[in-house]
Amino acid sequence: LKRRLLKQNSWPNTYWADVRLWNPKKQTEHTQSLPFLLPHEYVHQLFERGDAEVLLSSAGLLQEDRLLLEAFAAKCEPAKDPTSILPVGLWSDGVPCNWDRSESVDLIVLTFPAFTGQWRNLRLPIVGIKKCFQLKRSTLDDAMAVVRWSLECLALGVFPRQRHDSQPLEKKRASLGGQPLPCGLLTQIRGDWKMMKELLALPAHNERAGICWKCPCAPDTMREVGSDASWRGHYTQWDFMARFFQEGRHVSPVWGVPGFVLDVVRLDWLHVVDLGVAADVLGNTLWLLQKKCAGASVEKRLQNLFLKIQEYYKRECVADQLATLTETMVRKNAATPPKLKAKGAETRKLVPWVAAFSAEVLDSSSLQEEAATACCQALLRCYEAIEREPYRPEDLRTAAKQCALQYVALEAFSGDGVQWRCKPKMHMFLHLAESTSSPKQTWCYRDEDFGGSAAGMIRSRGGWNTPTSSSAQILDKFRARNDVPVIV
Repeated sequence: LKRRLLKQNSWPNTYWADVRLWNPKKQTEHTQSLPFLLPHEYVHQLFERGDAEVLLSSAGLLQEDRLLLEAFAAKCEPAKDPTSILPVGLWSDGVPCNWDRSESVDLIVLTFPAFTGQWRNLRLPIVGIKKCFQLKRSTLDDAMAVVRWSLECLALGVFPRQRHDSQPLEKKRASLGGQPLPCGLLTQIRGDWKMMKELLALPAHNERAGICWKCPCAPDTMREVGSDASWRGHYTQWDFMARFFQEGRHVSPVWGVPGFVLDVVRLDWLHVVDLGVAADVLGNTLWLLQKKCAGASVEKRLQNLFLKIQEYYKRECVADQLATLTETMVRKNAATPPKLKAKGAETRKLVPWVAAFSAEVLDSSSLQEEAATACCQALLRCYEAIEREPYRPEDLRTAAKQCALQYVALEAFSGDGVQWRCKPKMHMFLHLAESTSSPKQTWCYRDEDFGGSAAGMIRSRGGWNTPTSSSAQILDKFRARNDVPVIV
């Protein structure tokens, strides 16, 4: 059935490229061909079947994307019309792909930032590689070299005359060599901090030389969250590049994509706030709130606290609900900082209740409890700011700074290095709040939905478990289940 469906669809054929991989059985490195679906061929098929005017519509284009298109178009020789360039994006993340979540697959997916309506969730897989078959840096670098070559063709607006490794193309692709192609530009790369470290070779959250690619912030200055923070000021991409080469950092193939600048890399609200800052704030606040509830043990007090949460869920008809509330969901052990262990949507929907209940229960005469209430209130204003229409950047910027100031003050007040421990994501939160467009427009929730469906495609109950078979399953099943969309 799959073979028959693949023969009848209009998707591009898979492009096979050699990638350095790890053999877990033999514990050796080897090179093997993996299948790819190329971004420039995806775009060609969309324009073949759809309306070019609709595809190039800028109705859903963010201001940051618009500026990137204009800067790229002005540098072209001859200069291009920015409205004739299709903005595209990349999303990458790892998703569990078997029943016990012991294996995961890293996906690289093509997105379309300017699409609106029913097509705003369009996600097209480029490649998927199981984590157990990857070599550090080498595997993802080889995969990104293929993606970079395809994005180069897209930026030039010409079909390639040879493969990414300068070898001859197969007959069907060679016949298109040199012919015009719709022009596109990479304007967004989204993912979590781990992806930015592995795929883009950007600084990790614990590097002493600096944790950020937007400023010179380091672990010893990340608690500076006010307007007078030492890391604030004029810091350009070239300042980061100078540091990049001084440290002898690995250079990812992504840097070779035409028009690539660091502004292309977008911070994601889901990973930075919902699973980061908000989870930390709620974890510490819930730990304070459970002490105010009746019960002889932490378990009993958390049960009573959860009953109040359930009343809120029922009253407000909340869709994303916590199934339970246990001590390990709030604090792993006495030496671990409190952090709510929940899904991003569950954390986001709990913020209003925690802000209201803490104002009602916590003692305003206690400096710590008053500051905790103020921190939750500021966090709530952050969520209200991204939902408000029209979006006002100054509202989020002010609320985020207030939340960070309260959080850092609470850490200093506790003094034990456990409660209210400040983490690098708090610094990223401040950068995210400086965006001129709502972070809601670029968060990864829609991408994560596609990641779940892709994990279902690769999941199997038997058969071969090799890099080739697992990668081919995602691309083949996607093409067999879906037809090329006709965007008109």
